[in-house]
Amino acid sequence: MNWNSTDKDGPTVALAVIKLAARVPVTDPRYGGPILLNPGGPGGSGVGFALKYAHHIQTIVDAAYTNGSEEYVPADVSAGGKFFDIVSWDPRSVNNTTPFHSCFSDPMELITHIDGTVGLPGTPQWVGQDVWAKQMALASGCMADENLNPKGASIADFMTTEVVVRDMVEIVERIGEWREASTLSSLLDLAYYYTGEELAYLQDKLAWKRGREPLQYWGFS
Repeated sequence: MNWNSTDKDGPTVALAVIKLAARVPVTDPRYGGPILLNPGGPGGSGVGFALKYAHHIQTIVDAAYTNGSEEYVPADVSAGGKFFDIVSWDPRSVNNTTPFHSCFSDPMELITHIDGTVGLPGTPQWVGQDVWAKQMALASGCMADENLNPKGASIADFMTTEVVVRDMVEIVERIGEWREASTLSSLLDLAYYYTGEELAYLQDKLAWKRGREPLQYWGFS
């Protein structure tokens, strides 16, 4: 939950992550790694976004397609054509990621807040004090968290952009770790197709670069 904590047994967050695998294995020279998607909001579900759009986005970024069309065309390796994993996730307290946090104690409070919208500046029903009071009440509700971790930690304190970006870094690090393990498990099979020098190059290329994994990101708003 708190990336700056030194407590190894501190509270954690369970991120819901989803991946549409690349059309080639990681050992293929055309494998371009993961691209992380985020639908913005804030509060948009990356899992829901990927379920709806990942296949289409893959046709845009993959070299195997032409101008975003669904028509499959073999990628030209010599031209640097790549195939990508499409990865997304539900940010903290969104949709399937836990722990969940709500600014309202019950659904009726949410409905009341939405229906209580005041008019625009300059209209008879607009009162500056009402706008201010409404926003202060919302902020107060968002910071109140009755579901505190046993150690007193609240997810409401760890939902900022900085923390979410750190989650993104962790996602690509874990993918790098998986990529290396996946490569090592298939080296015996690859030995039939590559020379020893080629295998050494492939193993080095696909090794987990701890703390230096590239982050490829496509954000929407």
